[in-house]
Amino acid sequence: MATDPLMTPFTLKTLTLRNRIVSTSHEPAYSEDGLPKDRYRAYHVEKARGGVALTMIGGSAVVSRESAPAFGNLQLCSVPGSASTRNATPASDRTKR
Repeated sequence: MATDPLMTPFTLKTLTLRNRIVSTSHEPAYSEDGLPKDRYRAYHVEKARGGVALTMIGGSAVVSRESAPAFGNLQLCSVPGSASTRNATPASDRTKR
């Protein structure tokens, strides 16, 4: 039986994903005070547990202080480095195959 290409690892320079399943950035409106806190983090952790190899945040994030949030958007303009959810899952979960 042939291996499904979607389930094979993918390497880009030094990053190796356990498969080719990706969740692109979108806005689930889980922010608290415009920041990605516990609920937002749990949402992405559960996607990773479910098999998603790469998940992205900030699909409709506010990146300028002059732009008002519309519906629970992340306000990344107020997050130094915009990395509050980076590495939300342990490295062992991110590299499982």
